[in-house]
Amino acid sequence: MKIIRLTVSEAASNRAVQTLFDDVQEELYGKLLDQPIAEIPDMDSHSLIQFHIHVPAARHLGTVISMLRKSRNRHDLAELAKIERL
Repeated sequence: MKIIRLTVSEAASNRAVQTLFDDVQEELYGKLLDQPIAEIPDMDSHSLIQFHIHVPAARHLGTVISMLRKSRNRHDLAELAKIERL
């Protein structure tokens, strides 16, 4: 299983950024309901600065990262939110 984490630094985290971050998480969650290739196990935790995505099959990793990047860019978080593979 591959794990991806989206993180916003605590220094950049304010209410406006938090709202955008939540929007990215919810958008990605909705897409993953339609195309169940990954899951967001901490969806209900509403962490202020990060969430994780579990990708069971390595062949879907590129698709999930692409979805995440597009959502992050659409919500103007490209400069503030970092995508990491764990």
